[in-house]
Amino acid sequence: MFKKLVVIGLATALIGCGTTNRALADTNIFTQSPKIDYDGFFSETTLVLGVLNLLKEKPYVAPVNKTPVFYNHKKQDQFLDNVISQYPYQAYNVTIASPTFPNHNRRTYMKIPFVVRWNQSYVNQLYNAVAGSQDQGGTGWAKFVNKKHWSTPGYQIKLDRTSSDKLMRGLYRAQPMLQVRVGTRSLGCFDIPELSNTAQRKAHMVQPSGTGTVINGYLELASHVTVEISPGDDIGNARIFVVRSSQCR
Repeated sequence: MFKKLVVIGLATALIGCGTTNRALADTNIFTQSPKIDYDGFFSETTLVLGVLNLLKEKPYVAPVNKTPVFYNHKKQDQFLDNVISQYPYQAYNVTIASPTFPNHNRRTYMKIPFVVRWNQSYVNQLYNAVAGSQDQGGTGWAKFVNKKHWSTPGYQIKLDRTSSDKLMRGLYRAQPMLQVRVGTRSLGCFDIPELSNTAQRKAHMVQPSGTGTVINGYLELASHVTVEISPGDDIGNARIFVVRSSQCR
């Protein structure tokens, strides 16, 4: 009995609101959706996927030579060797700030703040030398990173293992250190792990990785060294050089 009253009440309310018979008969006007042209949809999707597939980088396929092909890498190797031989002497710029002179236990020291940066001219030379030895089918590589970012953006160059190992050994084995000089007197060498790769750090100037090498061209190292000085030292002519570890005792 209750169900019938509900139905009658609903019908009366609709009629009382002036709803036309046409509106009542067309009860699915709010539920019908436009028909989808599936043929057109899939054809457009196929077209987009086809374009994306064309833009996708294709894997390198080595050519099949039916006769022997010999390559002369002498010129590229000499170029790369020459640039590597200048590392780390020409690779970095060291900026020194005004020193301070603390005293400890009757001794006088000089505290020298500094910043080590890549010499971008050298980075460009190194990039050109590496790019000149590029081998699309190689299993080695070098990556030049020019800014700090979680995705390590940069320019990666494929190399054969000979060139890749040459680059890695030449830069990594140098283990650069800082040599402090006051006038003509050397006050010793200092190890900065981010520079020398002698300890685990999040980032190094040069970072070997598997069969390749990462050049973090954006990286700067700010720190200080403290050295003992004597009255005869030319403290106005303090300098810091980046040298190979083999030059340090």
